[in-house]
Amino acid sequence: MIKDKITQGLRAAMFNSTKKTEDTNKEQGFFICSNKDGTLAPSRIRCEGETCQIKVSRSPKPCPGEIQGFFHTHPQKLGFEKKIGRNVTEEEKRHLTYTDSRGMESTAQMPSYSDIITIFITKCERYTNGTICTAGDLEPDKVGCWTAKKDSTSHMNCARARVDKMLSRELEGSPKKWIRPLFDIETIDLK
Repeated sequence: MIKDKITQGLRAAMFNSTKKTEDTNKEQGFFICSNKDGTLAPSRIRCEGETCQIKVSRSPKPCPGEIQGFFHTHPQKLGFEKKIGRNVTEEEKRHLTYTDSRGMESTAQMPSYSDIITIFITKCERYTNGTICTAGDLEPDKVGCWTAKKDSTSHMNCARARVDKMLSRELEGSPKKWIRPLFDIETIDLK
């Protein structure tokens, strides 16, 4: 679990990225770095775009210490408002859930299956500590973080994730049932 390790700098970077998404309707993202004292901070490397993909490469190293994982935002407000034909109220924002093509329920802070598979594979490869945090512009004060459990990266689970990433057509929906128990899930309040 990472909730108690988040620095004010990381908290501010998450909040500001979500607000920027609300203003630009573009994803924002960065690496989450693990400091020597165990606290977590944002990287200087950032991304912005229709899809925010930070290239996972071995160099240049994005963090001075270990890479805990990644954070990025999902712009959802504009699309949802177009769908319902009006602005979303504050009350509606707090209770919004979505249903994907498989009937799985999702929230503004839930990472996509693609997010989960990617971070899980980076943990299998020992490149990150396996955390993905996401936030949506519908609830900019909340972040959902999924961290792969220590004993989750068996050869079989890692192989299944790699095959699923190559073959699955449903990477943009909510995470599949098989992978959910391999993660600790928490919601972080940025207020």
